[in-house]
Amino acid sequence: MNTSLVVAIVLNWNLPGDTVRCVRSLLREQSASLQVVIVDNGSGDDSLDWFARELSDVPVVVSPQNRYYAGGNNLGLAAALDADADWVLVINNDTVAAPDMVSHLVRAAEAQAASLVAPLIYRLDAPEACWDAGQQWPRWRPLAARARAQTDPYPVDMVTGCAMLIRADMARALGGFDERYVMYYEDADLCLRLRQLGGRIVVAPEARLWHAVGSSAALASERSAEQKARFRLRFYRQHAPWPWRPVTLLMVTGHTVVQVLLAWLRRQPGRARALWRGLCLGWREPIEGRL
Repeated sequence: MNTSLVVAIVLNWNLPGDTVRCVRSLLREQSASLQVVIVDNGSGDDSLDWFARELSDVPVVVSPQNRYYAGGNNLGLAAALDADADWVLVINNDTVAAPDMVSHLVRAAEAQAASLVAPLIYRLDAPEACWDAGQQWPRWRPLAARARAQTDPYPVDMVTGCAMLIRADMARALGGFDERYVMYYEDADLCLRLRQLGGRIVVAPEARLWHAVGSSAALASERSAEQKARFRLRFYRQHAPWPWRPVTLLMVTGHTVVQVLLAWLRRQPGRARALWRGLCLGWREPIEGRL
């Protein structure tokens, strides 16, 4: 058994059944020293009753309001660091982990001298279909692109926050997630800031996770559309390299405008307005800390 302490953070917002399923899958892990912390992100339902009934031995950090992905996970990161974790696993509640996922992540991280490592992520509704294998963003490419899954651990530039194992000292140095990214792209931003500090990011293919894609976002779909458009633009405004930055921003803006037009054609005026609001907000807000 690996003796490095891993503290897993499972963020819940009004989906207690998903959270219980995720935590139970993590607790099957027997080859790593693992603790689980639930962060309830201002749920308005009976989530706390669920956890008291179904997971009475798992500690719960309660936020009185929804701090969204970045803020909620930062509460969990603080709890994990206070517990003297060696590694912190940030994992979505709408996922199911293989029984040996955590141990594979830790072994790959230590063997590859990585500061952050992620599993291969499959679709829960199609268990053999790979949903995410990391992203590559060479400096000569205007936009990031999906990486191709490989057999052995391989380096990438970014991974999704659906599941990322972060070395505790690196999490502390980063100060957690940037809470200016309210709902999307906070994971990509953290990855690029980690690499700026000299950290290495690796995907461990033997570590497997299944994700119910989009279950949390579906609770507020128009809000999600607005925030995704907004923070996608913010991310590229902040991180797109020269000389590609003008081209990159034109491509991102144009893509969102096309989405707005398609929404109107499909008689989805609420979605169209949400996307347009997100685009306008993404251009208006000040950008600091460009790489």
